[in-house]
Amino acid sequence: MPYFYCHLRGPSGYERDEIGLEFADLDAAYLEVCRAILDMAAELARSGHDPMPYAFEITDADGLLLMDVPFREMLSKGLRSRRRLLPARRPRSAARWCGRCVCAQPSPTRSIA
Repeated sequence: MPYFYCHLRGPSGYERDEIGLEFADLDAAYLEVCRAILDMAAELARSGHDPMPYAFEITDADGLLLMDVPFREMLSKGLRSRRRLLPARRPRSAARWCGRCVCAQPSPTRSIA
């Protein structure tokens, strides 16, 4: 199995992963990084630090950057999911919901004043 290295980039600098971990493939390394982001973000928030500017860089054994995984990407997914669970905040029609796509086009039987 190949080794992957998960370097941490943050406001205070860059922490190289000198040990690395074996994973079956890049997808497995990515999933592990996603779990680590959730744990680390909670820890950073408890200690009064903003986790959003942090990111993991996944590299191979040769140091080639394979994937950049910002904490913001993972944490924003969770916020969007929670927003969808609040029915009181949902607009009544799809046209008012997105306003940019085909569903926002007025129907022939309805006029927009």
